[in-house]
Amino acid sequence: SLTLRIAQALDNSLGGVISGAAGLDIAAARLDNSAKGTLASRAGIDLRVDGALDNHAEGTVSGARLTLASASLDNSGKGLLSGNAGLSVATGALDNAEGGQLISQGVLDVSSADLDNRGGALSGKQSLRLSAANLDNRGGLLTSDGELELTAGRVDSADGGEIS
Repeated sequence: SLTLRIAQALDNSLGGVISGAAGLDIAAARLDNSAKGTLASRAGIDLRVDGALDNHAEGTVSGARLTLASASLDNSGKGLLSGNAGLSVATGALDNAEGGQLISQGVLDVSSADLDNRGGALSGKQSLRLSAANLDNRGGLLTSDGELELTAGRVDSADGGEIS
């Protein structure tokens, strides 16, 4: 297992790769994994970011199980968060627009005050649990083959947005 404790910022952007075959545990003040940065493990990944986690522009975070907590998360522009057995995201603001993907073959659990999923996709094969004060799903997809539980204060799913 690879453990990283970064007091300030961790920059893994521009094609950087951090991997831990037996697990990956990262805590940082800020994390930039944008522009094809990759965080990967065949086992679990735990990410705790006090501030912003930037995974936009085809950033990838992929593990057997992924648990992520951050103040904000930018997964737009084809960012990918994948947890095969399970994916849990807790953040203040989630930008998953323009092809962003949060995918799990197991349970996908997302909690965010504001979630922008315009043109993005959230998919939990076994189940999808989503809690957001404000959800913009215009042209986006929220899907599960099993249970889908949505708790929100405001939902906009116009322009071909799908919840199924």
